[in-house]
Amino acid sequence: MAEYDLLDVDTDNDEYAKSTCAEFQDRNFRRHCILAQYLKKSDANYVLAMDGDMAVVNPHHCIEDYINSNASLIFYERFHTFEITASSFIVKNDAYGIEFLMDWARYSRRVPRVSWANSDNGALLSLLLEKRLVSSHERAMCTRLWQHANTVDNYMKYIQCAYIFLGSKRNDLSEQIKILRRGHGWGRDGWTSDGKWCDHDFLMHAIKAVDYSSLQKIDSPTLNDGHAVDKFLPFLQPFNLSECKPGRAYNDTYHMKPELHVPCDELRTRLKGRLIVPQTVLLPYLDDSDLDCWPSCEKLK
Repeated sequence: MAEYDLLDVDTDNDEYAKSTCAEFQDRNFRRHCILAQYLKKSDANYVLAMDGDMAVVNPHHCIEDYINSNASLIFYERFHTFEITASSFIVKNDAYGIEFLMDWARYSRRVPRVSWANSDNGALLSLLLEKRLVSSHERAMCTRLWQHANTVDNYMKYIQCAYIFLGSKRNDLSEQIKILRRGHGWGRDGWTSDGKWCDHDFLMHAIKAVDYSSLQKIDSPTLNDGHAVDKFLPFLQPFNLSECKPGRAYNDTYHMKPELHVPCDELRTRLKGRLIVPQTVLLPYLDDSDLDCWPSCEKLK
C-alpha cells in the first residue's frame, strides 16, 4: 500500500504563501509560486499537484504508475479538448521543475483580458511553446488567437495553433517535460463519461456537490455560482477520514456506486463523440481515432 503526505494549502490565507508569493494576485497563478516555494523546503522527490475537486475513484493505482524518472514535469491532455490541463500535474523537486513553476506564475502578467483566455491553462500552452523553442514569429501567430479568444471556438483554434507547432510528437516535448496523451494520464473530467469509470481510471476531475443529500435534489446541472455540479458523484457517502490509514483495506473506506463502474470497452463507446474541435482547423492527430487503441495506445510504441 502506497503512503503519501498530503499538503492542503489555502492559497489565500497560508502564511508562508503570503510571505513568498504575495506579488501574484491571481490565485490560479499564485498556487504555482506557492508550490515552488514549498518544494524548496521539502525533501519530497515528487509532488502530485491537483485541484480540490479531484478525487480517487480507483484506489488500485498509485502515483508512481505515471512518473517518468527522466522528466521534471509530467502533464496530461484533457479528454475532450486536447488542452494540457493545469488542474493536476506531477513535478520533480529539482531546479528545472521549480523554475518552470515560477515561470508559469510570472505568466499571470501576460494573460489576455478576454473571456476565454482560460487563465493558467491557456498560459501553460504558451509557456510550453517557449520551452519547445518555437520561433517568436510562430508563437506570435498563436498568441494573436489567444488574445482574441472571446469564444470557446476561438480558444480551441489557439490550442490547435499551438499543437501545429508542437507537432505530433508533442507527448515527448523534451527530456524534462512529458505530456501524457489524452486518456493515459491519471485524471479525467468525470462528465466526459457521465460519471462512469473503468479499471484504467485513477482520479476524476470536476467532482463537485453541495453535499450528498442535496445532490440528489438538484435539477439544474449548475449551481448558482455557475460551476458545474457532477450529478454522477461516484461515492455513496462521505469519507470518514479517520478510517483512511495504513493497514485498512480500501473496501472499508471506499463506498462506491456499483453502477458507475463499467468495462473499459463500454467506456470507450461512451467517450466517443465527446471531443470538441473546431471544424475550420483539422489536424490528423487530434481526432477520436486514438480511442481505437485507448487505453493502451502508449503500449504500441
